[in-house]
Amino acid sequence: MAKEAEERKKAEEAAKAAAEAEANSGPSEEELREIISEYFTFTHTKCMELADQMLQELRRPYYITPSLFLELVKGYSKLLVDKQ
Repeated sequence: MAKEAEERKKAEEAAKAAAEAEANSGPSEEELREIISEYFTFTHTKCMELADQMLQELRRPYYITPSLFLELVKGYSKLLVDKQ
């Protein structure tokens, strides 16, 4: 019985160590914020470029406004909160 308890404790410690290693292997919260902000900036800029291309090729305007960008960021932030 004591041997089983000892083996269970070792297994729990190994699982905890593996979980901590996995949690620490990804980017930090600050790094993740930087990555996400860079992605949103890239996406917004690319959308503006494609809107200009659409205007030139199709003669159809598509407006990318700062409020649309803020809605995107707020929506993503809400999604993150909901997923936690």
